[in-house]
Amino acid sequence: DELRLINGDTDGVLYLETYDGYNGKAGDCIDGAVQEVTGDAKRTALEDRRGNAIEGSEKGITWAAYSFTDSNGAKLATFVECRALPKAAGVFVSSLISTPENFDSDYRDVQDILDTVDVGSSSSKSSGNNKTGGNKTGTSDKTPTPTAGTSSQGGATQVGDYLTVEVPVDWTVRPFGPDSFSEGG
Repeated sequence: DELRLINGDTDGVLYLETYDGYNGKAGDCIDGAVQEVTGDAKRTALEDRRGNAIEGSEKGITWAAYSFTDSNGAKLATFVECRALPKAAGVFVSSLISTPENFDSDYRDVQDILDTVDVGSSSSKSSGNNKTGGNKTGTSDKTPTPTAGTSSQGGATQVGDYLTVEVPVDWTVRPFGPDSFSEGG
């Protein structure tokens, strides 16, 4: 299942996807999910307002944020979060791609959006804003199983069997397609 949200104010893009695999462990997906966004580009860890790296993990959720330059020379920033799906069915991955100058605003919006995510039988409220802390990582080459999203603006949106999310009015739901931010530096 997948969904793409675009911020009408900043052009930030938030990808919401569910993947089979990773044995339903969020920590096992973070490296692969970050690599899917940044490719082989050199990454620099992003910090919160207190100077702490935006990375960490807690029960069933792992996250990290980086700046990087894509293969076209565009300077970008990303926040990637992996969450375990109920009954080890796979993982839910959210990937924000923004410009460095809009990252703080987009990151705050994404935290609010992620607070509304329901991944099936368990509500997956995130732990709150300004996630920081230790990092638990792993790798996998698992690819997503695509399911087209709907196009709408504002309100609750459901995609496939697992994903339900509240979409703010200034973010627009768009199906995945060739006009997405170029992924993979």
